[in-house]
Amino acid sequence: GKHRLYAEAPARGFVPTIGKVLAMDCPQGAGVRVDNGVALGQAITTAFDPMLAKLIVHGATRDEAIARARQGISRFVLLGCETNAAFLARILDDPGFIAGEVHTGYLDENPAIAAGGDRDPEIDLRLLAVAALATRPVRDVAEAGAALHAALGKWRN
Repeated sequence: GKHRLYAEAPARGFVPTIGKVLAMDCPQGAGVRVDNGVALGQAITTAFDPMLAKLIVHGATRDEAIARARQGISRFVLLGCETNAAFLARILDDPGFIAGEVHTGYLDENPAIAAGGDRDPEIDLRLLAVAALATRPVRDVAEAGAALHAALGKWRN
């Protein structure tokens, strides 16, 4: 099967997302191939097709192919813009998909697949802070600010 990784937000009507590829790691292994069209440091804009990569899997049975696709999606890392990876994982876990009962109106009949689960805003905030501090430009600014404050000595506003 082919699973397309897009720069999009399924929970917001599949709108395109933007960003910059800060980190990328593609899965490998038997029956797994990744074709990608992006590189580390590349800007993701709305000027081009939002497809970032294809995860292509095959197996002796449908169940084996689904298992390989699940593993591939869980090991696919692309940081820097929102993608549909979690959406693809939810499809692969969906009982209707596993049973082969999908059709052109399947997502309309099952909106929870696109919407995803409830997210904890506190966890999201902490993840964003960690991600921001992991990027060099943000770290440089944070460290420069601390040095500037230290240079002020005892003076305060």
